[in-house]
Amino acid sequence: MTEQEPSARLSDTSLEAARGQWTAWSVSQPDIPKRQRKRAVDAALGALRAGATSDQAAAAGRVAAREGYAAYYARASVVVGAISLLISIATGGISLLFGGATIFAGYQGLKATSRHKEAIVGLVLGGLSVLLFIAHLFRLVPTIGR
Repeated sequence: MTEQEPSARLSDTSLEAARGQWTAWSVSQPDIPKRQRKRAVDAALGALRAGATSDQAAAAGRVAAREGYAAYYARASVVVGAISLLISIATGGISLLFGGATIFAGYQGLKATSRHKEAIVGLVLGGLSVLLFIAHLFRLVPTIGR
């Protein structure tokens, strides 16, 4: 067990005290994003309830934080991809930046085990947006309003 991980078992301390210790642990971890700390703490406490050691609980917390972060990117890739595609269709493909952001978010979202389909949809939407940008550059696709 490392020094940064709380050594509290749920049978030894109350749930609030354990939650406080694991919350402090999650804040001290640079690899756990701020938005994912609650998810990491809940996963660590769940692992402790199941009888895991502190090291195993810490690993469960890190995995849960990574999964949540990747799921966030998967969902964002769908939303930004849809916006990007609509802008590309309507304005003649000026949304190359959105297309690139969508492809990046989709790639990051592929790391989520529960959101693969959303990440793939985001990648497809981003790819279509980039293709429309290229098609508009060569005037292969008409622009709405021209």
